[in-house]
Amino acid sequence: MLPAQYCSDQKGGVMKPISPDGDLTIPIHTSVIFSMNTPSTDSGLQYGRIGNRTRQALEEELARVHKTNAGFVTSSGSSAIVSICLLLSAGSTIVHHTELYDGTRRIFHSLLSKFGIRSISCDFNNRADVLRELRNNSPTMIWIETPTNPSLRVIDIKNIAQAAHTRKSIVVVDTTMCSGIVQQPISLGADIVVESLTKALNGHSDALGGFIGTDNASIEKQLRSIIQTIGPVLSPWECSLILRGLKTAALRIHAQQQNAMRVSKWLLHNPHISSVMTPGSFNNIEEHIRKSQMCGKGVLVSFILHKNIDPHRFITALRFIHIAHSFGGTETLIQQPSTMMDNSIVPVLQRPTDHLFRLSIGLDHVQDIIRDLRQAIEHGAG
Repeated sequence: MLPAQYCSDQKGGVMKPISPDGDLTIPIHTSVIFSMNTPSTDSGLQYGRIGNRTRQALEEELARVHKTNAGFVTSSGSSAIVSICLLLSAGSTIVHHTELYDGTRRIFHSLLSKFGIRSISCDFNNRADVLRELRNNSPTMIWIETPTNPSLRVIDIKNIAQAAHTRKSIVVVDTTMCSGIVQQPISLGADIVVESLTKALNGHSDALGGFIGTDNASIEKQLRSIIQTIGPVLSPWECSLILRGLKTAALRIHAQQQNAMRVSKWLLHNPHISSVMTPGSFNNIEEHIRKSQMCGKGVLVSFILHKNIDPHRFITALRFIHIAHSFGGTETLIQQPSTMMDNSIVPVLQRPTDHLFRLSIGLDHVQDIIRDLRQAIEHGAG
């Protein structure tokens, strides 16, 4: 099922023209310097770091996707995360889930710690743990990633946001793992949503980008100042590529989700697979939460091979599926988190096994995906 704003209402996938000529494809505006009427003019684009027509068109479209009042695009998902973290100051505390994207973990533990910003992890699927951290640490920011990476656990955004707001904590949700097409955290109580545009929304593996959205006027003002000051802006060329990707994003993700569902069912019935993970599959509680906050399950499927399968022989035997970082694009990709993620600062007991793999299901024919998995598993068993 496609989300409502990409089905039959006025918020369809076609962007509004931004020029008198009625361009259906947003023009690429390359100028970074703009003529001013007077030296004291403080409105308008002024300078490329301040504004760009192509970038504004992308920001407006992404704000519609995420149902936010304001949106900012940045040069990458990581630069979006750093920009949000600059809302904090020395003495601030971030509380995050125990499972966290390794890039975000590095930012929190290796960079922010240098400036007196502390990060603490707890189990966001355990309400008592969350309430304890809120009570004991009064965190400035709660950082949620859902579904989690790579185990695809579902975290209850609305529940945690309500609890966090009683302590006046800023709630940030990274929705990259399923995209704004599938999940809109602001409508669930988050203060800020962040997403890597490099993944599903662009969907063609040819442009980096990040998005930050908010409905909070104070946060919007601060983020605008931060981004205009440090300049992590996205070039008009990448903006144009992502605008193109957005035109087909809902249809692509819908088709990829159908493929992912069929692949996960095949894996579930394969005797050489010990566990299959999709959003909501952990237990009935998480499936109920998923249905309340996600429109579908996304395009990712994680699984664990039985110990009698050699994981190295398996992954190197793949011929159709690409071994690659990232996810959400038209190609089917596989990642081995134990070797392809930075686990150096992850507690030893939380580090992934070599037998765990994460699939990003593309637009390939599903039988080609399954056929490649089958022969690679057989090779790993031999």
